[in-house]
Amino acid sequence: MIVKGIAELVNDPHEITRYQRLLRPWVAEHMDHVIRIKPTIVTGIELLPTTPVEQGPSQTPHEEQSTAQ
Repeated sequence: MIVKGIAELVNDPHEITRYQRLLRPWVAEHMDHVIRIKPTIVTGIELLPTTPVEQGPSQTPHEEQSTAQ
């Protein structure tokens, strides 16, 4: 997913506490700042779980005819 928009530093201690409680960083490091993005454009694709493809009736390969010389 790609989000484009205006980024702003969150300064309100109550909002920072809320984000820290709800969100987890994707890197294993301490984060000192909370930045909010007000999106203007959001693009991406939806990933769906795959399901096994149903197998049709068993098919045998064509036997090649050889020509004797």
